[in-house]
Amino acid sequence: MAQVKSLGLVKLDDHTVEHDFTMLARFQEFSAELLRLALLGISAIGFVASKLLFPGKDSPPPTISGGAKMFLAVALFMFCVATAGSLLHRYVSADSMSWHIQAMRRYKTGDEKQADIANREAKQRFKRFKMSQKALSTASLGLATGAIALALAAWLSL
Repeated sequence: MAQVKSLGLVKLDDHTVEHDFTMLARFQEFSAELLRLALLGISAIGFVASKLLFPGKDSPPPTISGGAKMFLAVALFMFCVATAGSLLHRYVSADSMSWHIQAMRRYKTGDEKQADIANREAKQRFKRFKMSQKALSTASLGLATGAIALALAAWLSL
């Protein structure tokens, strides 16, 4: 095959990457849902904080125990961890897909030099796949821990 000036000009068959993009979309949809729920948790904590800091004119300021405050702080921190993990996952998973497509295009050129480069770059691609997996796990764990801490704060406030 003739030498290609840009890998972007190497045409890939749609059926070769179709499943890869479907999997990426599903993982990113899950990550988006984790992000949405984590942001919802942060806004719930913000609502509680606004009621504590700015009670109504005719109502006495609500009281909250020290344990509940601690669980609210933990919940806020863990929701922030979940948000960061979700955003990191979305970035790294898209980045790993770009490395994957680049490698496929290098292999498709049929050039031995390009195949060697693709083999070396595969290590970067797998590092990003692992990082993506860890980010998604961190986001899931952060969301679950934040939700439990928020529930405990609410329970202690009753």
